[in-house]
Amino acid sequence: MPCCAPWPMGWASRTSCTARRTICAGTASAPPRPSTGWWRSAGGPVGVCLWFPAFSTFRGEPGLYVQDLYVAPSERGTGLGRRLLAAAAADGRAQGATHLRLSVESGNDGAQRFYAASGLRWQDTERIFLADGRAFDTLADGIEETDE
Repeated sequence: MPCCAPWPMGWASRTSCTARRTICAGTASAPPRPSTGWWRSAGGPVGVCLWFPAFSTFRGEPGLYVQDLYVAPSERGTGLGRRLLAAAAADGRAQGATHLRLSVESGNDGAQRFYAASGLRWQDTERIFLADGRAFDTLADGIEETDE
């Protein structure tokens, strides 16, 4: 969709064409590069957080997405997960991010409690969809060249 086409939702419905062009130019530059925070003990790695820059067209703001956060069972409850998440947030803020997003497995109650205790809130307005296996291949095979 061209940057100045009518956008029916979020920031774009309230933002001028010139501002949208500026934002589109900034988001079309280089692909996001992931960042990783590791925590090691004498026995090896005990925690990792993988995040990358993201841009919310709904919010009209840069953010970051935490793809993975893992803390070894022996280190849970020590504050390590919070430190790793805080490192991701600080790195994102230094790059202009205004928010952090992540997803969590629906049955992982411990992680959900941890994220809530860390100040994150549940988004009841969104659902995560997944295409993998045959559905992914079918989707990828369905692309058609257009003259846009």
